[in-house]
Amino acid sequence: MHCQYLLTMDQDSFIDHNTIKGMLESCSENKKIGVIVPNYIDKFTYNKDMANERHYILSEKTSGNLLNLAAFQDVGKFNEDYFIDYVDIEYGYRLNLKGWKVIKVTNAKLYHNEGEISARKFFWKTVYPYNYPPIRYYYRTRNLLYLRSVYKHSLSEAVSNEVKVYLKNIIKALLYEQDKIKKIKMIIRGFRDYLNGKVGKINLDI
Repeated sequence: MHCQYLLTMDQDSFIDHNTIKGMLESCSENKKIGVIVPNYIDKFTYNKDMANERHYILSEKTSGNLLNLAAFQDVGKFNEDYFIDYVDIEYGYRLNLKGWKVIKVTNAKLYHNEGEISARKFFWKTVYPYNYPPIRYYYRTRNLLYLRSVYKHSLSEAVSNEVKVYLKNIIKALLYEQDKIKKIKMIIRGFRDYLNGKVGKINLDI
């Protein structure tokens, strides 16, 4: 049987029973859609009925995506040098640069809690640190630097936005998360390994 799309799911995600059907129906007329993504709902998101709207975006998290296999044949596989973190972002960038679109369907809901997200007060605002384990800060640091080195000219605004989001998350981690010293060490190691050209999964025993 010929398949047109591949559904990618994380182990901690689940979807409404009509989500896939709605995602497919919402963009059936456009043949150059490389990835269809849902609206991500976490435990702090107000889960209301959302209008059936579509937004073209550059990239999104991998979980719950419908990957057009024709686009996959054209663009190629995910970048295994990253191993984890920014793999999805980098793939969305590649899709867009080759003429494929990434579309988000707002009323297609996927329930997903990234990291161990929590709510904390920062003066009058509520912020949401992810509480990642220290090793994730290694990959987020190293891989963002690789991402920036490749796409800083072709997608400069998008890369700048990713850097801003990264810095905000680092500040939240240092203010509110545990194991701060370990996380700082992993950030430094990620920067050092980027300079040394290391890629893929790292050996924590080194």
